[in-house]
Amino acid sequence: MKVAALFPVGTSSGGCIAAIREILAREESVDVYLLHGILADGQQAPDPADIAVDIAATSDFGGRAAFRSIEPIQTFDLSSAYRTARATVRRMASEHYSRVYVGITGGANPLVASVFHTAMTYLATEVVPIYAQGQGTQTERTFVAPDIRLEMLAEEAVNTARSGQMRVAAQLAARLPDTGEWSFARESLAALGAWDDFDYAKARDILRRQMRHCAAHQSHPMFSGLADAVERLAAVADRMVNITKEFREVGRFEKLAAASDWPSRARECGGLLVADALANAKRRLQEGRYTDSVLRSYRAAECATQVRLYEIGIHPSKPAASRTAFERVSGIIDGEKNLAFRAGLDLLCQIGEITYEGISMNVNALGPMRNSTYLEHGYTRVEQHQAEQCLEHALIICRCLLGQEAVANWPDLSMRL
Repeated sequence: MKVAALFPVGTSSGGCIAAIREILAREESVDVYLLHGILADGQQAPDPADIAVDIAATSDFGGRAAFRSIEPIQTFDLSSAYRTARATVRRMASEHYSRVYVGITGGANPLVASVFHTAMTYLATEVVPIYAQGQGTQTERTFVAPDIRLEMLAEEAVNTARSGQMRVAAQLAARLPDTGEWSFARESLAALGAWDDFDYAKARDILRRQMRHCAAHQSHPMFSGLADAVERLAAVADRMVNITKEFREVGRFEKLAAASDWPSRARECGGLLVADALANAKRRLQEGRYTDSVLRSYRAAECATQVRLYEIGIHPSKPAASRTAFERVSGIIDGEKNLAFRAGLDLLCQIGEITYEGISMNVNALGPMRNSTYLEHGYTRVEQHQAEQCLEHALIICRCLLGQEAVANWPDLSMRL
């Protein structure tokens, strides 16, 4: 394991030597980076450059501290100090250390602030603040506080998830350790990231493991919302995984559709997929990704149409998969041809399952908007109000296809954190 430490140095060792000793009590070895201040004109004090050299020459580190860099940093110019600290942190990041200690042990305020902020912000690895409390020239106590960086990182990940950016949140949380409450946040956000990407099977496996930890975090100031989301999604995960698996199995569909409970199961469990597509569209809207929101709104309406087809034994990708059910529509459609959104709606109308009355305007608005976007067939830049309208169109279509009461009773699949 590669370990490093970064210290600002002023007109005294400022506890730096004691802090390095503390690090070596925990680590096999450490690479040390020192940023020493510069004396102001006329300032009568020990030169920080000499102090840094003396620290590096200390003999009682047993050869386990390698001083990789000793560089000057402006003592009172905050902008310059920040740029220098940032450059040093950038070099340290390129070394891919497993752990970096950042010292708050000496130097003027601009030095300490610049070193602390740049290390905490820009190092992706584990960062551990260390502070040596002094009494005169003697160090009384040394404080090591790894929880500070972990709390910052966890809060950043949760806030990112609240903004709708679930995948980014999961990537941030992956930097948390796999222990204690940090493990809960790390794993739960990984599950939500997978769920947001419609990978229900991967999400379910993680949700199952984290369910037993939810009670312990229900009143946690940062993770209570996360615990609530895990519980809500875990409650429906099995049904969603199973129904998507069955919808994909064209070869077994005839047997599946013949089961007495198939119509109700297809409607209920398939409806969960529709509900989640709408929840996903809302997150993309919240995130400001309006084109993606439109595509998901369209997918929700299309999925609701497919659920109604599955329910009556018509597989959208191969209508003749269930020969018994196909007899009802054999003179209307090609049994080997995929049923797209509008074709599926047309079929349901022709056989009296639904009527276009009340949704024709919504269908006619939703489809062209989706088709005109950059991610489909056109060059339209979707605005916020257009994405909001498409989401409303999709919701009206879903209510018509699956029932007003059923939609009103859908479980909450949002990710309120």
